[in-house]
Amino acid sequence: MKERVLLVGGGGREHAIARALADTTVYGFSSNRNPGIDSLAETVHLGSETDTDAIVDFATEVDATVAMIGPEASLAAGVVDALEDAGVYAFGPPAEMARLETDKAYQREFMAEQGIDARPAFET
Repeated sequence: MKERVLLVGGGGREHAIARALADTTVYGFSSNRNPGIDSLAETVHLGSETDTDAIVDFATEVDATVAMIGPEASLAAGVVDALEDAGVYAFGPPAEMARLETDKAYQREFMAEQGIDARPAFET
């Protein structure tokens, strides 16, 4: 059975992912058009990449079995959490863990608390 993959994001990274998923059925959800993704996807829904309800609704509509989340903003908004709550396996960290990537002040505080001395001197 072919996987039905929801791809969130419309940039170059997501285009590369869509190309790598050539043996699957890809459905895009993006805030912008990307001609490369448009040519590879079954359909692309335009909407806010941080609107968890709209993304889950679209995933349900296309019966997605797996989701690939590209944009940091989507990770920070909790798209992975919302999709997994809806029964769609999502590649990406849950929002709480995505904070290490999306919130640099939190990242610095976390590294200091853990004794990781790999950060340049900077105070927040």
